Amino acid sequence: MIRGESALRGDELVVLRRRQIMGAAFDVISTQGLAKTRLTDIAATAGMSLGSLQHYFRQRDELVTETFRSLIELSGAIWRHVSRAEADPLRRLMALLRLQVSGWAPFERRWAFWLEFWSAARRIEELKEYVGEIYARWQAPFEEALCEGVRAGVLTQREPVGDYSLKLMALIDGAAIRVLADPATFGEETMERLLVSTVAKDLAISEGDIRSARDGLPRVIGASYPGETLVTDRIDWSALDRSR
Repeated sequence: MIRGESALRGDELVVLRRRQIMGAAFDVISTQGLAKTRLTDIAATAGMSLGSLQHYFRQRDELVTETFRSLIELSGAIWRHVSRAEADPLRRLMALLRLQVSGWAPFERRWAFWLEFWSAARRIEELKEYVGEIYARWQAPFEEALCEGVRAGVLTQREPVGDYSLKLMALIDGAAIRVLADPATFGEETMERLLVSTVAKDLAISEGDIRSARDGLPRVIGASYPGETLVTDRIDWSALDRSR
């Protein structure tokens, strides 16, 4: 039993249990792939019986859709939290780039999970509606940082902010796939260096300003930002709670 669980109200315990199950679903989907994910695997990973799991999620597709939806919300909440914590637009931009590499879950599991989402969204109607919403949510913090940086004179605008943010998101997605496929020659540190060097060149940011903006950033960025986020097997849902 999780500490303090006995003191939770009924609705709080339901939320806790559902998140426990969705965290297990995240683990199974990211390691086994969606096609091989079964409710029995998720129940075993969550440390509960299949009957207990089905008290909260009767069907596999229901659990899969809710897991994707909830982790989309969580990712957006963490992005908003990091954005609000950084008033300086250049430092905020550097934090958002690092979040793409060293974020709320280990890189391989996190990006493998999103790849499974993109694949599933082509086939599952309930997920298709989230695709545009996801990109809009993930672009918004970048666009805000870019606009504020241009207004403050610390970033040089050479093309429309909307166009550049689209290009940046495409670079992030492509680099993440390369890390997953070829980590021996293109790892996480290489990905972050690529992202930082690209925006530095494109936006005419000096090496000194880049160093200052990155100085003191947490190694891993998550819900506890600006504090250091520990990489554990348990998902930290607290950013989602703060956003409600």
